[in-house]
Formats: sequence, C-alpha cells, structure tokens
Amino acid sequence: MTNIRSALGRWSEALERLVPIGEVIARNPVAHTSTASTRSLLLRSASAWRSHDLLTQAVLLYDAGHLLGARILIRSAIESLAVLAYLNQLMRRVVNGTLAFQDFANKTRTLALGSRDGSTEITALSIMTILQKVEPRIPGLHSVYESLCESAHPNHEGLVEGYLAFEDDGWTAKFSNRWADKYKEGFESYVLVVAQLYYIEHDVEWSEAFSELEAWLVSNPQPAA
Repeated sequence: MTNIRSALGRWSEALERLVPIGEVIARNPVAHTSTASTRSLLLRSASAWRSHDLLTQAVLLYDAGHLLGARILIRSAIESLAVLAYLNQLMRRVVNGTLAFQDFANKTRTLALGSRDGSTEITALSIMTILQKVEPRIPGLHSVYESLCESAHPNHEGLVEGYLAFEDDGWTAKFSNRWADKYKEGFESYVLVVAQLYYIEHDVEWSEAFSELEAWLVSNPQPAA
C-alpha cells in the first residue's frame, strides 16, 4: 500500500487550486470565444479533485477493514475516469470532423450541469452510455466497472457472497462480514490501475486533445456557445 499512498500524495500536491480562466482566454482569445472550451478546462480539474477524493477515501476504508465501501468508491472513481475520457473523446471528434462544435458545446454543458434529480434543468447523461462510448479507448473498463457493481448492488454477491457461508455440509448458515477475506488481496492493484489510467487521460490525453482543439478553433472560429 506504500505505492498507493505515495501516488495519492503526489496527486494531492498536483491538484489545481486556482484555474486562471482569464489567462487562458487571453492566451488565445480566438479559440476561447466560446465558453465550451473553458468548460472542458474546468471539468478536467473538477474530475481530478473528485477522483483523488474517492480513491483517498477508498484507502481509508481499506485501512479500517471496510472493503465493501472501498470497492464502491473505486467504482465511483471509474465513473469519473470515464467522464474525463469521454470529454477527451469529444474534443478529438471535433478536431477530426465527426462532431459539430455546437454539439460539443451542448455535451460539455450536459457534463457540467446535468442532474438526475431535477436539481438542474439539464438531464445528466447515463454513466453506462459514457462507459460504452469510452470502451474502445480503454478496453475492459466497462467489465471492471460491472464487476464492482456486483458488490454495490444487493444481488447474489452483494447479499449472499458478502455475508453468508454454509457449514456442516450446508446445514448451518453462518453470517459474517466476508468482504475483507474476498477482496483485500486485489485492492491495491485496482486503485493503482485506476490512478494510472486517470493520469494518462488527465495529463497526457486531455493536454494533447485540448491543444489540438485550440488550434482547430483558431482555424474554425465559433460563435459564443
């Protein structure tokens, strides 16, 4: 677990506390006439804070022996990873001509302002839809997410496997918290993989896609959106 804690510590130090939107716009005012590009910037930072928070809390639960909660938090971190990968995908599609910029603007607005409880006027995208969209870029992410969903939901694993075992050749039902016995061994690899994938999407893929989007917007000026 030393590697995880070191990685999360470095990540915490790198989190952006202030994002100078004005400086970004001043650097390239033509590219940032539309607010859609700066929404991408803010979504990136917000997802970094959320993902770090979720993985940090997952480690705290692991340390306390609460593996069910830790797995559920990793599941949530994968959702944040998928949203960032989807955002990167949208920027790439604008540049390669497969997505109209206005559609990109609308999708970034949905990512930033969408809700499922009616607290905003925009309906959020389904996370399953987003996971399916990014699966070609991150193969296997959807299946890992679904595996973690089995822990989160009160179905066979969430109820029976998590708490019930049989003794006396099946004649005695023994209840206990079995999550640590089942999943403590593989916990570190889950967290490290999610953190590494997030680094790629945040530091490498987003940076490249955003720079290409800026260049595209200079060549293809857009109205405010």
